[in-house]
Amino acid sequence: MFLNIFLWIISIGLEILVLFTTGIYKIWWVDVISVALIPFIYLILFGVILIILFIVQLFFNKKKEVIKPSKVAYWITYQVNYVLCLLVANTKVINKNLVPKDERFLLVYNHRSNWDPMILMQVFNNYKLYFVTKKENFKIPLMGAFIRKSGFISLDRENNKDAIKVLKKSVEFISSNKGSISIAPEGTRNKKLEKKLLDFHPGSLKAAFKTNCPIVVVTVKNCELIHKNVPKRTKVYVEVLKIYHKEDYVDKDTITLSNEIHELMEKNL
Repeated sequence: MFLNIFLWIISIGLEILVLFTTGIYKIWWVDVISVALIPFIYLILFGVILIILFIVQLFFNKKKEVIKPSKVAYWITYQVNYVLCLLVANTKVINKNLVPKDERFLLVYNHRSNWDPMILMQVFNNYKLYFVTKKENFKIPLMGAFIRKSGFISLDRENNKDAIKVLKKSVEFISSNKGSISIAPEGTRNKKLEKKLLDFHPGSLKAAFKTNCPIVVVTVKNCELIHKNVPKRTKVYVEVLKIYHKEDYVDKDTITLSNEIHELMEKNL
């Protein structure tokens, strides 16, 4: 959000400076063109910032395990993510008021697009939300290094033992109040969309059972259309369906709860 406001202020400021220093602001059609150019100046400035960040991340140690998440890297990740989502999506949020404000939680969502976690990070900007993401995402040019340094949790889908490591880290983040965890129970992106939802991995809910934290059930709609609609913005819907508190699931096992949440999401999609 800060970066977005900063870019608009600098873009408008630069345009006004050029107009007044050249004296051409007195010509009405020049003023009209100048206003139309402001969004392009915004994009150019944003591109310059991305180049600077790309240079910065070249100096990151990408082999060293991140023990303590970087607050600066998280802030930068959020700011860049916010602008990117703003450029491609018009997001409507439903029932966000249901999300707990004073405690950490496990957020589960359906996964159809690479934009899903990005939109969710933008929507839940008031929460410290860390995502469980496939290890390949840490190799994405520019932002891969930043999400790694931010504390996002890497999952090697080809290594079953890695799930234990992810669980331990998720539990540690929630129990130590570092932040809330977001995970897609489907385990991978639903690419073909022949089914509304892929089968869930019940183990994705274990962090909640071990910490007794609330489970926030969310659906994300239309993110899979974003890449088709660019440069037009896509209408994206994020809906909080239900909050499971400890007393709502303490007497259930992960399989039963997983099936229940799957059914709840499927009805909404």
